[in-house]
Amino acid sequence: MLMNLGINTSAVREVGINERKDGKLTRGLCFNISAKSIPLFNKM
Repeated sequence: MLMNLGINTSAVREVGINERKDGKLTRGLCFNISAKSIPLFNKM
C-alpha cells in the first residue's frame, strides 16, 4: 500500500510473538521507511 503512494520501505520483518490474556497469539511486525520517503509518509 505504501509503495502505491511512492513511499519506499524495507522488507517487513517479525519482531516477536506475544500471548494475550485470552490465549490468542499476536505477532509484532516492523519495517523501515527510507529517508527520502519520510516527508511523503508524514503527509499521510
